[in-house]
Amino acid sequence: MRNLNEEYEVKEVVYEGQKKYRKTPEGKEALARANRKHRIKKKVQQLYNVSKTKAPTCYICGETFLGHLTIDNLDVICYNCKFGIDEVEIEEICQ
Repeated sequence: MRNLNEEYEVKEVVYEGQKKYRKTPEGKEALARANRKHRIKKKVQQLYNVSKTKAPTCYICGETFLGHLTIDNLDVICYNCKFGIDEVEIEEICQ
């Protein structure tokens, strides 16, 4: 019984330390990075689940870069095709 109480106290001390760290600027930044990483992993997993091919590709133009892909009506589509942006406009925007 003594070991369980000691283990609980150690875990409680660690948890309190984590709560204090999350309130610091460094802790908030670390939490934001972790949340962003989680959202990206979740999006990539959704793209693979919806994709009808092995690697997610836009069903219109064949774009494969995951950062440009999204899901629209249960199909994988790139932002350029979804919003009707042609290549000339993209080049102008990027310059």
